[in-house]
Amino acid sequence: MQTLLKRNLLLSDGLLCNGDFFHVRCYAHILNLIVQDGLKVASSTFHNIRESIKYVRASEARAIQFRDVLKSLEISDIRVNLDMPTRWNSTFLMLESALRCERDFVRLSLKDNNFRDCPSEEEWKRGREICKFLNPFCKITTLMSGQSYPTSNLYFMQIWRIECLLKEFSISEDEVIRKMVQPMKAKFDKCWSDYSIILSLGAILDPRMKFHVLEYCLNKVDPCTANEKLTTIKKKLYLLFEAYLKTLSHNASSNAYGGQIKIPTSREDDSLSFDHN
Repeated sequence: MQTLLKRNLLLSDGLLCNGDFFHVRCYAHILNLIVQDGLKVASSTFHNIRESIKYVRASEARAIQFRDVLKSLEISDIRVNLDMPTRWNSTFLMLESALRCERDFVRLSLKDNNFRDCPSEEEWKRGREICKFLNPFCKITTLMSGQSYPTSNLYFMQIWRIECLLKEFSISEDEVIRKMVQPMKAKFDKCWSDYSIILSLGAILDPRMKFHVLEYCLNKVDPCTANEKLTTIKKKLYLLFEAYLKTLSHNASSNAYGGQIKIPTSREDDSLSFDHN
């Protein structure tokens, strides 16, 4: 649909820069797909944690028995969450709530002979590692899902952070997490291979960041391609500026600009065009 729409808008000169920035993926949705791919790999590793939560939530009598365990330890009532397949962060919240009650599930297994799915120490340990791995992704999802404030200028740093996290955990000591990262990185490369162009424009215009932060981030990911990417981003920014200027000039007289606007070109020194500080 977007291909057909783009083609029709181009016929009427309705797009800037020949539609280079027309199609932008939903970042919260793509992030959900990325993490879901990783969770498919690790799902079996926290099967018993999920089954333990199902057990105590299966009936009111079991829920009361579990609360009694908590009360005997002078712990306030803690609700254990069960995840759902359509929201990956519900799995993180499930692990987080279950890990807070780790010892209580163990004590329940000693009191209730019917409770046979209590996770082993190794399973609890792996659950902690996966929860630690998913925690920053949950925070980034919350930021991207904000509806009452603009976030586009923050997106570049968040996607960059995801790329750095995947790079960091790809060499994790935990074998399951390394396996989780593989499909997540593949989906990241498929959907966000060019994220640095469109999102960096918003980051550059943020006075707290500008070009020097962008340069640092690109070098952090891959020093070999950083300069090439930075040059491409600058050219795209200049082209977009020119396109907006031409659009405005059709609706205002040249006196509105006072002849003071200078369009940077690829042949000009970059230092003449933008403040890097």
